[in-house]
Amino acid sequence: MTAPEIYIKALAAPGRKAEREAVDELIAEAFGPDTELYHRPDGSPAVDIEGVEISISHCRTCAVLAVADRPVGVDVETDRAQLQRRQSDVGRRSRILQRFIGKGMDSQGSPL
Repeated sequence: MTAPEIYIKALAAPGRKAEREAVDELIAEAFGPDTELYHRPDGSPAVDIEGVEISISHCRTCAVLAVADRPVGVDVETDRAQLQRRQSDVGRRSRILQRFIGKGMDSQGSPL
């Protein structure tokens, strides 16, 4: 398995329309201009390319696309006070996830 590819695009302006346009641009950058995004019955995003899994996230400032050869997830959030309070919990969960997906960590807690 290869590492997921991550694509990031800043939004031209705030709002849902700009979020959608940024996602469309990311899909075109990753797969070409004729690739269409659709959603599976469970709501997850997909492209009609065999063996390709994607995840999309967006916030007020940017959109992110993760592309992998296995199920993948990505999340992006605008920095705000509520997130600052949760930062240590997110870091702990991130370390657990890194161990789970097999990247592991060294004895100092740094990703391998």
